[in-house]
Amino acid sequence: MIALEESVANVKRLSFRLLVVIGIAFFLPWFFSLGTYFSGYAHFQDEEHEILLTAKSGIYKTIHTFDGQVYRVHTGIYASLGSSMYFFSLDGNYIEGLDPEFAEKVISLDLSRYFRGLTHVKLADRGDGKWIGKMQKAESEHLFDEVVFNGRLVGW
Repeated sequence: MIALEESVANVKRLSFRLLVVIGIAFFLPWFFSLGTYFSGYAHFQDEEHEILLTAKSGIYKTIHTFDGQVYRVHTGIYASLGSSMYFFSLDGNYIEGLDPEFAEKVISLDLSRYFRGLTHVKLADRGDGKWIGKMQKAESEHLFDEVVFNGRLVGW
């Protein structure tokens, strides 16, 4: 009986340590994004899909448009680590009253592109004040042909 209690205690300690390590690994990049603020624009290559972004101290809001029509707005937290930015969606909704064919098209595009809750974008400087970004998902990559940020991207 004592051996069983000791093994349960060991499992609890190991689980707690693992949880602490995962928590630090997750929140450290977010912590470094505190003090940043920027607005941004991203355009998907070969499409009329655009994303407008405003962000401040780890919190962001995006407005998605397709063919010039706003179809989705959402908010979340972001973290930056080197040339990568991670966006964790917390709340988002599609605009009500969209044309059913248009809504079906944009929802199917979103489902093929975004993993619910996490978007990873790797940025590369083009040298003219604009950036190129690759949105990475496990089985595919989508290229932003233009990514523009204005503001302070480095905190502290």
